[in-house]
Amino acid sequence: MDCGRGGSVLHSRDGDEVACVLTDPASGIEYDTVVSCTCVDDTEYDTVVQAADTAD
Repeated sequence: MDCGRGGSVLHSRDGDEVACVLTDPASGIEYDTVVSCTCVDDTEYDTVVQAADTAD
């Protein structure tokens, strides 16, 4: 998954969404993906990854 140079999910604010690209390693097909992260406490995070249903 590539979230670009500025797309650090763990450094974003709670609930912020980061646009990423998920690449299938077997086929090289790319999918638009949104990742969000919510801090549960100081060392635990709840991460949600939502990939598009169809490839780019």
